Amino acid sequence: VVPELSLKSYEGTWYEVASQNLGVLSACSCSTYHFAMTSDRTFDDRFTCTKGGNPSGVEMTLKGRIPDLSEAAKMVESPVFSWMPSAPYWVVEVGKDYEYAVVYACVPVLGEYIYVFHRHPEAISKRMIDLNSIQSRLTTMGIDASQVKIVPHPASCQYPAHAASAAVIV
Repeated sequence: VVPELSLKSYEGTWYEVASQNLGVLSACSCSTYHFAMTSDRTFDDRFTCTKGGNPSGVEMTLKGRIPDLSEAAKMVESPVFSWMPSAPYWVVEVGKDYEYAVVYACVPVLGEYIYVFHRHPEAISKRMIDLNSIQSRLTTMGIDASQVKIVPHPASCQYPAHAASAAVIV
């Protein structure tokens, strides 16, 4: 995990540019997460994506906590569905300026999940990030990243207001 994660720098809107995600979310495009601290140890993570052509296809706010602030990169997030166990939310890599992040979760029975986030929705197509290098580094860590797929962000994406303002900043 990232040794000294700055939660202040990590906050904000992230575009999910690639992932090995839950099957129910695999048909999503235009995926965003808005990470906001709600106290020094808790956070909300608002997820939105377009599914089936509907810009409001999936919207949910996940609740998370940071059990040990000395290891801020090792978080726990509420389940997407009530029948699922809480999931680890481990930030295993960030860019120098927090322009990208890689999150890993291994949930017993359900498997491994990998999320590659960037502050710009077209980070992969504009070569702002090298997905193959990220996958290689994950493999070096003992994480199987072979199922990571690019999340589409076509020009037709309609993002929530918090995401639109973040895209202007980048």
